[in-house]
Amino acid sequence: MKQITQHLFARLVVGLVKLIGRILFRIRISGSQNIPSEGGALIVANHTSYMDFILMVCSSPRPVHFVMNADIFRKPLLRPLLEALHCIPISPRQGVNDYKAFNESVAGHIRSGKLVAIFAEGTVTRTGQILEFKKGVEHLSRIIDAPIIPMHFDNVSGTPFSYRAGMRNMIRVRLHSIRKKVGVKIGAPIQGPTTAFALRQVVKELEAENFAQRLEEQTSLEQRLQQSMASSKTGNWTWKSGSTSFNEVPRLVSSLHEKLQYLTSNEPVIAVQLPKSEMLAGIIYWAMFHHKTLVPIDPLWSNEERLYIMNASGANVLITTKDLGFTVHAPVAEVVVYQEDLEESIRGGKALHPICRNLRAVGKSFRSIFYKKENVKPLALFAEKRGEELQMIPMYASQVKAVIEGMRQIYFFKKGTQMLSDLPLGVAYGYVLEWIMPVYNGLNASLEIERDTTTLIAKISEAKPELIFVQPHQLKALSAVASERNMPFLTHVFTADVHPMNDSVQTLIRRGIQVMTCAGMNASASVFAVNLHNYTGRDIVGKPLYQEAYDEDSLGKALPGVALKIVSPNDHSVVLGCEEVGRILIKGAVMEDSDQWHDTGHCGWMDHKGFVHVADKGEGYWTYSEAC
Repeated sequence: MKQITQHLFARLVVGLVKLIGRILFRIRISGSQNIPSEGGALIVANHTSYMDFILMVCSSPRPVHFVMNADIFRKPLLRPLLEALHCIPISPRQGVNDYKAFNESVAGHIRSGKLVAIFAEGTVTRTGQILEFKKGVEHLSRIIDAPIIPMHFDNVSGTPFSYRAGMRNMIRVRLHSIRKKVGVKIGAPIQGPTTAFALRQVVKELEAENFAQRLEEQTSLEQRLQQSMASSKTGNWTWKSGSTSFNEVPRLVSSLHEKLQYLTSNEPVIAVQLPKSEMLAGIIYWAMFHHKTLVPIDPLWSNEERLYIMNASGANVLITTKDLGFTVHAPVAEVVVYQEDLEESIRGGKALHPICRNLRAVGKSFRSIFYKKENVKPLALFAEKRGEELQMIPMYASQVKAVIEGMRQIYFFKKGTQMLSDLPLGVAYGYVLEWIMPVYNGLNASLEIERDTTTLIAKISEAKPELIFVQPHQLKALSAVASERNMPFLTHVFTADVHPMNDSVQTLIRRGIQVMTCAGMNASASVFAVNLHNYTGRDIVGKPLYQEAYDEDSLGKALPGVALKIVSPNDHSVVLGCEEVGRILIKGAVMEDSDQWHDTGHCGWMDHKGFVHVADKGEGYWTYSEAC
């Protein structure tokens, strides 16, 4: 009778858990056929929330037995419920006997034909990234004769009982935190012994696939930005010539289209060389909202390089200023529009009189080279130097959204945050982080940091930014400012391709300013790896908790939504193991073809924690490797 009562109680609890899961989440499940219909198996999943077990119960067609911390299991109020959910208590201590007991307990349940689930990270992530997989899962793979099923939970951050990156307090059940669409992806079974490192790599690849699928189902980038502009009350850009509110951009875009539609109606590609200003903001969003592809011209390029960009992109229209003096070097542009004339035409309602040439562009066919199969136009084309050659690389809306969503998972962009930045428009990360991300996240962006230290101090004192984006050569001036002035408002600095042991980085860290170093590919993927700050706090039972997200000798860990692997330099089909040196490849929505592996141009290795290291360094900065 007791067994029947326990069985009925367990069925009731499981049914209640599934009901709670359907209330809290909108669950998208893929790959459920990979869970065997009978026999024992080990499920290995990432751990983002204390509600992950609910997602697993809802996703599995069979009862799942969970491995969990014995300290939580012994809680008087929780124990009956956890027993009904078939939980297996494991001591959190790390002695040899504890490991042996852990292995024997889990292996025994699997041999008896049960599905056993383990969260291989050992704790809920507080950094927004997948943590190191513990060695226990590796030892288990050697003693069980059963498949290992990898599983990934996507978009769980921000749901009840999860943590926003770096935050100490758990998210409670609130109306705005429930009914979030969550993706559960179940991978193909893995047979035979494996390593914790290899399993983490498989789950990271599932993350990239899950992430890309989620972005496809979301509102488009254009719609999201339009919604942000409409609801923005305080968000704005500030520059030398003044400021522009985000909610003023639609009006500016409409005015620009009225003046430019005749000149550009049949032109898919528009080149632009303008200083940071309201006009540049308007042109960027005009091009996006009217499905034009923007070609940012970097004024630091030589005339020969700029001519190549015009030719290779097939841009027949150039928007520039009279001061920049590039127009005389642009014979391939059929139409040249000056910013000054455009501004006067908008203000006074006068007709626009551009410089028109009866010349045909000699550029390659933009449509055949850069359009996707679905005939989707790229948002922008960026010039990237590879060796001595320039190449034109397209960036699509899906890539921009992937970078921003990945950044949001590792850093909580609070609306109204003051951001200070000076990044070049001619590279992908400048375009994404300065012109798209502030609108997407509702930030206040002050652009153009002065390189002169004195002016930089004044600019920082005036803007009081919480967040700063700087180029590597500006770190020295910024660290000097931090050494001289107390800046309690400044909490985080993002920079690209800088060695974490750089003296300027270390100076800022000693001053209590968190430095996040990013690695990207300039044009192909604006960010693919990030070094965050480590998390120090306490776990759910009050014990000290330390999670690593920063390594002083690495590029950092792969951005959420990015899978990364090391392959043989001579044969990319040969995947290398932990700490083996080879070519670094990435896959994910940050690239044009999210389901294909792409060569980053770097040579290096990955450690067991997921930190990516490059094989060569130059004067404190990461450099592209020619060694492999």
